[in-house]
Amino acid sequence: MGRRSKGAAAADFGPQMAGTAIFVFLCLLFFFGLGEAEASRLRLSVSQPWGILTSTYIHVGFDHLFNNMLGLVVTSVIIFAANLPAPRPVRRKICAAFVYLLFLTGPIVGSVEYLIFSFYQRFDLSSCGASDVVYAVIALFIVSSALSIPLSWKRFSRRRSARLLFVMNVFLAFLLISSLVYAPEVFFGVAPGVDVAAHVGGFLAGLFLSIYLLLPAYRRYL
Repeated sequence: MGRRSKGAAAADFGPQMAGTAIFVFLCLLFFFGLGEAEASRLRLSVSQPWGILTSTYIHVGFDHLFNNMLGLVVTSVIIFAANLPAPRPVRRKICAAFVYLLFLTGPIVGSVEYLIFSFYQRFDLSSCGASDVVYAVIALFIVSSALSIPLSWKRFSRRRSARLLFVMNVFLAFLLISSLVYAPEVFFGVAPGVDVAAHVGGFLAGLFLSIYLLLPAYRRYL
């Protein structure tokens, strides 16, 4: 892959990088631009249904914000690097799936949580944070890695750089899947005060949407 083709491949991920930057900016804007009282009114709860649209951008404390933004940015970079050798239609589908998950996971998961809160009349519960989005893009990475294994082995096994990306891709996906299967409480961050339902919901949303969008694109090259 020459310089021009590498540049074209990187350009295909432009919307993904731009979307990540916009999402991080919105989270920072909500965190530093709102006081605690204003931010609490944007969380999701039975009495605050508008939180379906706003709660993803609200974080409780700097550590909460930093951990979610770091996870999102790192996963975005890994998806970008791991899929540079992929065919252009596949790269574009991955980028589209990432952007969809970035801005639709919060409302989707928030809607489900709101229905659950309302059904069980849990007026004491509220939810906020972008961890559902982080888990959604992690699911995208796992799906894209699993689907790319036969394609990478078939098309790029003779290139040293592509082989390195292939090994790293498989290794990271293996670690994540192993954690999911053998230690789900660790994978989903089960702890007191943590909205595990949002983590699971975000992961499932990312899993289903990624399979739906990427499987047809990969089938063309297998």
